[in-house]
Amino acid sequence: MISNGNLGSFPLHASAEKNRSDTILALLGSTGGIDVNLREPDKGQTALHIAAALNHVESVEALLSKGAKVDIQDKDGGIKTVFSLKSIQKLNP
Repeated sequence: MISNGNLGSFPLHASAEKNRSDTILALLGSTGGIDVNLREPDKGQTALHIAAALNHVESVEALLSKGAKVDIQDKDGGIKTVFSLKSIQKLNP
């Protein structure tokens, strides 16, 4: 489910992969910022797909707070933004 690791030209995705919520917020808050729903070309994943797959709750929260959509399909046609029970419990105590 996770991208192939070649996310150097996709800083939002790389930040989600590394659970850098501070960087995510900075990237999305900058003038002319990055589209929160940008899909990387390999698998068509958004940063939210990656953060959710890795159970990076802080990054998921940051992306959702900036308007990330939870229903975007990847290239396989799947909606892969599926939060683990642990993530859901942390987001909705």
